[in-house]
Amino acid sequence: MTDVKLKLLTAKSENLFGKVQSTYDLLKKLSVDKTLKPSFLSKVSSIDSYHQEYKEVINQLEELRVFENEDYIPDYSKLDAFEELVGIIKYNAKKCEPTSSSGSDKVSPELPKLPPLDLPYFDGNIQRWSLFSETFTSLIHTNKSLSDDQKIHYLVSRLKGSALSVCSGIPAVGSNYQTIWQALKDRYEDKRAMAGSYMDSILDFKHIKNGKH
Repeated sequence: MTDVKLKLLTAKSENLFGKVQSTYDLLKKLSVDKTLKPSFLSKVSSIDSYHQEYKEVINQLEELRVFENEDYIPDYSKLDAFEELVGIIKYNAKKCEPTSSSGSDKVSPELPKLPPLDLPYFDGNIQRWSLFSETFTSLIHTNKSLSDDQKIHYLVSRLKGSALSVCSGIPAVGSNYQTIWQALKDRYEDKRAMAGSYMDSILDFKHIKNGKH
């Protein structure tokens, strides 16, 4: 019975991932074919429900695997990848939404291309937060020549994995810049969690070192 349920849940997770992957693939094509925009936005309307369902399926799968094998270590890397795709899709979908205008239809101007900066990526590893936070604060956050629209662009473009999922439910627009930045700080500037993470790394290193003898 467990094997059957595992197969069904695995098939369901692959089906949901495939739907989101196809939406992401459509997003990439959108840059060269603007006629795909209605189809893309139509697919985006289901993204939140796919996201919720995928999380539930992955949790059930991991619970079953632990039930079958007590030594099994739960793996949520597929959920991280899924949420990264969802974040990118929702961020770009927000930019595709029509803006209100008076009179005749107007084409909203694209944001000017921002100069590339040597910013590190942040993937949610709490041990890397300090470097990312200090670099981003120095180059972007305290830079008075940048608008919040520009700052949010730089910020979201450097987030990956679980870090990107922190802001996946918040539209990545200038008015939400402070909210998203604070959400990241609240999540990762936890000194107790950071100390625990470093301690785990030290213990893991000792285990590896001892295992060599």
